[in-house]
Amino acid sequence: MKEKVSVFIVLLALLAMQPMQAAKQQPTQPPSVDPRAKEMLRRMADYLGSLNSFGVRVQTTREAIAPSGLELDSDQVFDLHVQRPGRLHGVLHSAAGEKQFFYDGQTFTIHTPSLKYYATFPAPPTLDQLFQETINHGLEMPAADLVFSNPYQALTHGVTSGMYVGESLVNGVNTRQLAFQTKNADWQIWIQSGEQPLPVKLVITDRRRSGSPRYTAVFSGWETSPTFDQSMFTFTPAEGDRKIDIKRAPGRRAPKPMSLPTK
Repeated sequence: MKEKVSVFIVLLALLAMQPMQAAKQQPTQPPSVDPRAKEMLRRMADYLGSLNSFGVRVQTTREAIAPSGLELDSDQVFDLHVQRPGRLHGVLHSAAGEKQFFYDGQTFTIHTPSLKYYATFPAPPTLDQLFQETINHGLEMPAADLVFSNPYQALTHGVTSGMYVGESLVNGVNTRQLAFQTKNADWQIWIQSGEQPLPVKLVITDRRRSGSPRYTAVFSGWETSPTFDQSMFTFTPAEGDRKIDIKRAPGRRAPKPMSLPTK
């Protein structure tokens, strides 16, 4: 990622773990997914897709493996507010400072208050289209998979196997734990039990990389029918804010859903 825009780039996505055995799939075999796991994931995705607006806090831990083999964690907190089909506001908190995201169905803006920098570009009218456009500008949007109009399609892209693990307690919340594999990644998701099947926790293990680093996201503070002041989706520069350019990155494709490595 180019240095001039690195201050704005967010690596989330969307975000204790007992070892699980999963049957290895031969390349010629069709996907082997437990019907219970598929049904539970679809129910969660359908519920998310039915929400006209929502808010959630996502606490993430990204693991990196040092050359010595030492595991190093980096934490972030992302507060996300969405109004479909074309409104989004987010605030990312990290050791590097606060970053703000604004999308009003016409314009997308990223703002770093501490540096008084902001960057903006014309945006398409829907959130689904927006995420391709952010990739074209060299950016990754946090928690994008939860915002898609069809979350199930995004979540199951490249899945080769899956299973229902069982019931589990996560931060005092009763959940159902599911586990899936793609070609080069394992991922688990914990879904709240009951009438609101919301995601509570996500763990992705990247098997492409040495040490198989993990990415963990914990979701809390869900609001499932909030009413927003529409002004929160539009950025208004403050005195002293400076606009910088985000150059398009020709030929870049949108990342695989869930940022799961599949090739």
